[in-house]
Amino acid sequence: MIKRLSRERFNLFILGTRTLGQEEYVEISFWSNLDETIIGFVAQNKIDHDYAYGILMRNEIKRFNFCAGETSLKREDIARKNLNKEIKNLTRSYESRDAIFIQEKESKSVKSINLLEVSKETSDDKLHPSFKILIESPVFIPARKVIEELSPWISPVDTNLVEQFQGMGFDQRIWELYLWAALKNLLFDVTHLEAPDFLCGFGKKKLFAIEATTVAPSTSGILLNIPDVPQDLESVIKYNDDYMPMKFGSSLTNKLNKMSNGQSYWEQPETKKLPFILAIADFHRPDNKKFTPSMGYTHSGLPHYLYGLKPLVVGDKEGNYHSNPTFIEKHQYLSKEIPSGFFNLPKSENISAILFCNAGTISKFNRMGILAGFGNPNIQHIRIGEKYNTRDPLATEGVPCKIDIRSPGYHENWSDELTLFHNSKALYPLDKNIFKDINQHFLVGDHIESLVYPTWIYSVTCNLFPYDIE
Repeated sequence: MIKRLSRERFNLFILGTRTLGQEEYVEISFWSNLDETIIGFVAQNKIDHDYAYGILMRNEIKRFNFCAGETSLKREDIARKNLNKEIKNLTRSYESRDAIFIQEKESKSVKSINLLEVSKETSDDKLHPSFKILIESPVFIPARKVIEELSPWISPVDTNLVEQFQGMGFDQRIWELYLWAALKNLLFDVTHLEAPDFLCGFGKKKLFAIEATTVAPSTSGILLNIPDVPQDLESVIKYNDDYMPMKFGSSLTNKLNKMSNGQSYWEQPETKKLPFILAIADFHRPDNKKFTPSMGYTHSGLPHYLYGLKPLVVGDKEGNYHSNPTFIEKHQYLSKEIPSGFFNLPKSENISAILFCNAGTISKFNRMGILAGFGNPNIQHIRIGEKYNTRDPLATEGVPCKIDIRSPGYHENWSDELTLFHNSKALYPLDKNIFKDINQHFLVGDHIESLVYPTWIYSVTCNLFPYDIE
């Protein structure tokens, strides 16, 4: 009746349950009943070194909530024995429907949703191409399992969430779902709001608010004339010098000027006098057989536009490097021109930071699902790219890497690819210490200083599978 769980699978199950206070324990082992409706862990207290166990069960909307546990046990084997006995008892009760009353009841306003369940009334042509790939392809079984697990935790005010997730709002909604998972991974308590999207804090302490936005394909104007996909370094640089600042700028300034109930995002009752973050991801060029998804090569266009600065690094004959920044006054593409420096715009002092990620996609959900043990073992998932050079702090290039996601010892977190650009002119600055293990950048004088997450990987995921898989 009892089986072991991997740490990654357990972490997925309780992503929405975790809080900062649980950091006082070191989790040692993870367990569940056979159908994984009841899960548990054995842990050791960091201070007194006693052992404890905890048990969680799914409630009426399929969220895992804490239901039983015991602390101050002197030996690990005692904690494990007591946990196993409790899981067996709860499983028998659960099967007879007696244990359902143990569970903490959710508020009546919290409704369970299923992001993947398509209504019979929804015609096929209303579904987003990426959503169809998600629900149909055998490659993305792990991603489907992850989204099924996260769905009960999503409780937005917007009643059209499922329709938008499955339809033309897919990119925006998958980005919001990723953001929620990444913020929970960082142990923030996350509350869904009508506007902006999230309020984050630790317990009762409010820390900051976030509004999510995406760079979408242009439908009119000069930017509809999209450049060719860059094929070399020179064309990538040109793409990010000219075209991308306008794409990023359009999305960010739209949010800067947008009103909700007659007030800006940072003026809402829940967010007033709090640091405010705009979170952005690039979906302006989708992934299909014709070209590489744009987020694979457009990330450097964002800091250039935000700071109006190009932080070039120059080497001398002796092999020493120094910063030689170039200030940017404007960006021009064809007949369109915009000023550089988003953080210099009127009202931008209300934006404490810009949060960016080029991994809030189906592939990220897929990798996290694979790590949790889901998917077809005959399909090989390879992560190809560059990782941070930890051996040479003066390196100007990353270290090429090629990693099998299922290889022993491989691990990644939801928040690994997040990058935070701080606004030095912010009315309510964001404390850099509340974000752990993500890249952070600051404008200091005429140069950019960075805190770099050493295990950061810039990559794409390749899926290799035999032809006989249907």
